Amino acid sequence: MIELKHVTKIFKQGLGQTQIALDNVSFDIPQGTIMGIAGNSGCGKSTLARVMMGLIPPTSGSVLLDGKAVSSYSRKERSQSIQMIFQHPAQSFDPKMMFEHSLMEALKVSQRIDRDKFNAAIREMLSQVDLSETLLHRYPHEVSGGEAQRMAIARALLLKPKIMVMDEGTSMLDVSVQAKLFDVLTTAQKRTGMTMILISHDLEVISKTCQTLAVIYCGSVVEQGTTEQLLTRPKTAYVKKLVEEFAFFDI
Repeated sequence: MIELKHVTKIFKQGLGQTQIALDNVSFDIPQGTIMGIAGNSGCGKSTLARVMMGLIPPTSGSVLLDGKAVSSYSRKERSQSIQMIFQHPAQSFDPKMMFEHSLMEALKVSQRIDRDKFNAAIREMLSQVDLSETLLHRYPHEVSGGEAQRMAIARALLLKPKIMVMDEGTSMLDVSVQAKLFDVLTTAQKRTGMTMILISHDLEVISKTCQTLAVIYCGSVVEQGTTEQLLTRPKTAYVKKLVEEFAFFDI
């Protein structure tokens, strides 16, 4: 389980000014569930993802993974427990390293594995995300953004994490490829009991994937509950406005 307890994040800006990116955010995500986090651009979704990952510390409050502060995990422990798919895949890979080496480094973090097992695991995972093995011998700048994003998903799944955080993790892919990858992700989630956190502005994707949903506005959670409840019976004007932008919902 991942728990956020009164998480606030304040960034310092020039001339003594500050910006509140997250304001007293609290929620629990039970193990093995899929939760969506939605909101408009700039509402704090990506900051929340980085705080959950332990990439940046909260100004106050705490993030707990299985009852232990994420900040107290070693880098290796964190990588084995929680993985993130970034919106921009360039943030995910060393530009000086071929994909083959990046994926091998990921497997070394999780366990010792010989070359034959590595090759077999990689071939199977690349097939699932519809990528050619020839891409293993390319650098990040030599492939498209969509290919790099699928490679990032493959690497994260190879680690078999307890928790997968996706920050607009399929935004660079066309609709048909998105659908296939969500099938891969949800199948892996059901098989392993992995917890998934889907951060997205796309309520259609959330409606088809997530069991629960939290909506953020100006750094605060304004509504939280089951996805069906929030998308069919929203209580706040802000969430109702978000939902009304998607004509396929009858509210």
